[in-house]
Amino acid sequence: MITDPKIQKMIREALPGIVKTIDKTANNPEAKPANRIKAVELLLRVALSPSNHPVNTAALKSNAEAALVRLVPFLTGVVKSNKHGRNYLKAVQALLLIAKLGHTEALDVFE
Repeated sequence: MITDPKIQKMIREALPGIVKTIDKTANNPEAKPANRIKAVELLLRVALSPSNHPVNTAALKSNAEAALVRLVPFLTGVVKSNKHGRNYLKAVQALLLIAKLGHTEALDVFE
């Protein structure tokens, strides 16, 4: 873990732009599903990170969570269309973690 306050400040300043870029990749319908799911996994890391993490902010977590909610239809589509692949398993895991964040609509695909 990085303990230097100057480096933590630089990371804190850069992270909002990084989250926006990851969000764009995850929501890009022209990107490969595997790449979009990898972007979802990165957004989940931000959204689920501890609140007391030195470079985390409430706004950053909120932005990542909002991006994840917008991705529920994509993940639902992956689950419905690909029952046996790696993307299916990752999409299921992502939907369960999004539901854990309090967005129970992510569970609708399992009904």
